[in-house]
Amino acid sequence: MIKRVVSGLVLGAIAIGAIWAGGIYFAIAIALFTVVALFELFGALKKKGHTPIVGAGIIMLLVSVAPIVTEYTAPAIIRFRDIGNVNIFAPVMVAAIIYVLTAMVVKHKKYNLVDGALTLFGGAYIVYFFSFFVTLRNLEAGAYMTLLAIIGCIGADTAAFFIGCKFGKKKLIPEVSPNKTVAGSIAAFGGGIVACLAFGLLLMALDRFPQMPIYHYMIIGAIIGGVAQIGDLCASAMKRYCGIKDFGKIIPGHGGILDRFDAYLLAVPVVYYYYVFFMKFILYR
Repeated sequence: MIKRVVSGLVLGAIAIGAIWAGGIYFAIAIALFTVVALFELFGALKKKGHTPIVGAGIIMLLVSVAPIVTEYTAPAIIRFRDIGNVNIFAPVMVAAIIYVLTAMVVKHKKYNLVDGALTLFGGAYIVYFFSFFVTLRNLEAGAYMTLLAIIGCIGADTAAFFIGCKFGKKKLIPEVSPNKTVAGSIAAFGGGIVACLAFGLLLMALDRFPQMPIYHYMIIGAIIGGVAQIGDLCASAMKRYCGIKDFGKIIPGHGGILDRFDAYLLAVPVVYYYYVFFMKFILYR
């Protein structure tokens, strides 16, 4: 437990520093996390007997490298100085799919349809979803919104753990995650709301983000309380399928990058779209 707490605090300090720095520093950090997470997933799939097509995975990682040399203006859309905005995800995925199809033909004894599908799934799930971290951070209030997503996940996870341990009797989905309880699941919504509300009140007290009405923090917290659980449970389902306990060992007490970011991978895109659709396009037009 001590190792888990210490490593969590260190990782949290690094994350806050990278978020606050933004720019190329944050882009590099997210790119590194993306690379590690993708190969953690590929490693897990290999233990199940599948053979991910690594070359296609490397092609898809171009999506995570792109914001290091330029900037995202929307998810996986980068701005070039001379030609404007370009959706890099589409051409990269076309190239990756062609690579997968070619490999399935040229090396048909090594790769099959399932290997190709799982490879492309890894790119869509990890590479594309991680791109939202940089996209969200690049917004005018990006540092605060990125922190809001992370704090909401932490609040939901913390509430689910303690309430689940104390009051949890009925299991939620024991076939997927034997430790998750119905009480903990309900508490996750409350924890997300309380954490986001507290963060919102703090920002208002500091006059950092006064243009966002406080009730939006509560709505975002409730949404995070739901999607964070889905991210966590999906990761558990994948690990159970692959027959592993953790995706990696890079973070002492936590496992791998994918173990730590499973909830954030869903929460960050949701917060991004909530802010863009409700705050920028509707409320403040």
